Amino acid sequence: MKRKHLIVCCAVLFASALPAQVKQTQIQQQPTIKLRELLRIQGVRENRLEGIGLITGLRGTGDGTVAARQALVNYLARRGLKVRTDAVASGNIALVRIEAILPPFAHHGTRMDVTVSSLGEATSLRGGTLLTSELRDESGREIFALAGGPILLGGFEAKGTNAKVTKNHPTVGILPGGAICEPTVEDIEVKLLNDKGELCFIVNQRSFETVRRASKVINDLLIKKRIGFSRIQDENLICLNLDRAWRERDALNKLIAEILELEIQPSPIAKVVLDEKTGTIIIGQDVRLSPCIIQVADLTIQVVEDDFVSQPLPGINNGKTKTVRQTKIDVMVKGNKPKKVGGGASLNDLLESLQALGVDGQKLITILHRLHEAGYLHADLVTR
Repeated sequence: MKRKHLIVCCAVLFASALPAQVKQTQIQQQPTIKLRELLRIQGVRENRLEGIGLITGLRGTGDGTVAARQALVNYLARRGLKVRTDAVASGNIALVRIEAILPPFAHHGTRMDVTVSSLGEATSLRGGTLLTSELRDESGREIFALAGGPILLGGFEAKGTNAKVTKNHPTVGILPGGAICEPTVEDIEVKLLNDKGELCFIVNQRSFETVRRASKVINDLLIKKRIGFSRIQDENLICLNLDRAWRERDALNKLIAEILELEIQPSPIAKVVLDEKTGTIIIGQDVRLSPCIIQVADLTIQVVEDDFVSQPLPGINNGKTKTVRQTKIDVMVKGNKPKKVGGGASLNDLLESLQALGVDGQKLITILHRLHEAGYLHADLVTR
C-alpha cells in the first residue's frame, strides 16, 4: 500500500516539474480532423455555367444601349409582340451577364445560386427582376439550367444635385437559389475512377507529411478489409488500387463515405497570409523569426538569441543539465525605451508588441514583407 502511495506522489511531482514550455506545446498541438475536410476526389469537379439575361423593373437606373433594347425586343417577339428597337424605353431594363456554379452530382431540379453583373451603362440593379434566362456550358451548346427572379443587392447608390454616395457595387447582384437544373444535367457523367481503374484523392493541403498520414490511415482501412492498398503519387495526390469487386459504383460510394470519416492530425504549415486591402494578417503555426535588426522610420526591431543553462530540479535522478536557446524580441521607438518581448521567436509576439506601440496594419504588412525578403521570416508568404 505504501508503495502505491509513493508512485502516485512521484507522478504528481514529475507532472508539476514539467517546464511551462512543454505544457504550452501540448496545448498548441494540431487538431484532429476528418479526411472529408482535406480530400476531394480527382475528376469530380464543379462546372461553370453562364448566360446573357435581361433585368426589368429598374427605376431609371437602367441600360440605354442598343444591345439592351434589342434584347427586350427579341424577348417580346418570342411572345408574339412585335415592336421596333427605337420604340423601347430603356430606363427600367439592363443587359446582364449571368453566372452559376454547377456542383458535381447535380440532378434535374437541383437549385444553384446565381450572380448577375451589368454589361452596359446601368447605374444600379436595385429592385430589378431577372427574366427567365438560359445557363449554358463553356461551349454554349447545352442548356443545363434556367435562371430568373428578383435580384438581391449588397450595395447602393444615392445622389442629389451636387453629391453622390456609392457603397459596394450596385451593378452586381445575386439570386439565392435562382437557377434550377434542367434534365440535361443527368447526361453529365462523373467518373470516380481514372483510366487505370484507381480511385484518387487530391489533398487540399500541399504537404508530403500530411499526405503520408492520410495515406497511412487509408491503407490501414484497406488492409483491414483486404480489398487493396493506397500509394502516394505526389505531394497532394493519393491513389487507391482496389480489388475489382470494390470498383462497382455502389461498393465504391460506401467505401468513399467510410474513408472520408477517417481522422488524422494534419502537418502544421508555416504560412503568413497578408491582405493589403483590409490590413488583415493571418499567421499559421510554426512561423519563426531568425535573429536580425530591422528599422522602419523611427521604429527599430531586434531579434536576438541567448543561451542559458537549464538545471534539473533536486530529487529527479534522470534529469540532465542542458544548454537551451531562447529568443527575445526588442522593439524600440525613437526617443522611447525598448519594449521587450520574450518567447520562442514567435511572430505573434512581434505583432503584439508592434500593435501595443500603435503601429498600424499597413506598416505591419510592410515589415513582414521586408523580413521575408531578407530571409529572416521563415514561412510561406501569401499576399492578396
